[in-house]
Amino acid sequence: MNINSTMVKGMNEGKTTIQITETTRDRLYRLKFRRTYDQFLNELCDLYEEKEGSAEDRQGNNEL
Repeated sequence: MNINSTMVKGMNEGKTTIQITETTRDRLYRLKFRRTYDQFLNELCDLYEEKEGSAEDRQGNNEL
């Protein structure tokens, strides 16, 4: 086993792949400025969850 295959194996440990179109990949690349895809997607998920939580809070208040 050479050093390159050892490095790649270590970098991929505990990670999966997702299938996206080239257009989506290009859009993500432009948005993720100086972050890894993993960091960017985690931030995106956090923002989505915050927004959804806020929407649920507003709906709950309307039911009172």
